[in-house]
Amino acid sequence: MSAWFLAVAALTRATTTAIFRSRIYVGLIAAGALLVGLALMLAELAVGEMVTSLVDIGLAFIALVISMLAIVNVCSNPASNSNPRQVITILSRPIERSAVVVARFLAVSALAVVASLLLGALLAVVVGVIGGPALALRTFVAALAGSLESVVIASVALLLWSRLGTTTALTLAIVVFLLGRMDTTTVELLDKGTFGPATPLLRGVAHLLPHLSHFDLTAWVHGGGPAPAWAALYAAGYATAMVVLAARLYRDRDFT
Repeated sequence: MSAWFLAVAALTRATTTAIFRSRIYVGLIAAGALLVGLALMLAELAVGEMVTSLVDIGLAFIALVISMLAIVNVCSNPASNSNPRQVITILSRPIERSAVVVARFLAVSALAVVASLLLGALLAVVVGVIGGPALALRTFVAALAGSLESVVIASVALLLWSRLGTTTALTLAIVVFLLGRMDTTTVELLDKGTFGPATPLLRGVAHLLPHLSHFDLTAWVHGGGPAPAWAALYAAGYATAMVVLAARLYRDRDFT
């Protein structure tokens, strides 16, 4: 077991370094910073609601960028299993395949959280200049909570990557992200019986998909209600289940 932890630590370090040095990671961080600036410009169009619009648009942009960062780096980072050197390493060394999966998840999740903190701090500074330090602090906390969304979506992408090709996993992970963002709307439509006989089946699918609205604290930032304290527990439980299943699928994957 100690060898497994050592393997996870070494692979996590290597994967983190590879992602951090990649153009994809740096490019998405830069894109996030530009979107924060765009949020400021769009907020100026909202007469009398500039600060509210800035927070809402800024947090939405950050959540989008961080989730895309997680998805892209899980499915196609330099340590991808499409890289022949990765396959040779896995097949030639006594390394549990589960260690590869766990290391990838830890590396991507950690870097996604770091990126969320950086972009959240940038947005909080802009909000603080306009709306004051109290609102800035709540905005930063909301951005931090939003990073849990990236952890959940990274685990989903990991599950898909463990069994499917890069392109398919990337596409499906984005679809799951969009559906997860629409979870409250989906529940409302199901409650109305919109889908007829297919409602029970779709309700089951909806329960399995991640409920990403748990990590949206924009209403809390504006004083609309308490933050869901159990969101972190939901993220931990959901991500753990996805990673365990991904490790099992990756262990049985045929590389030939």
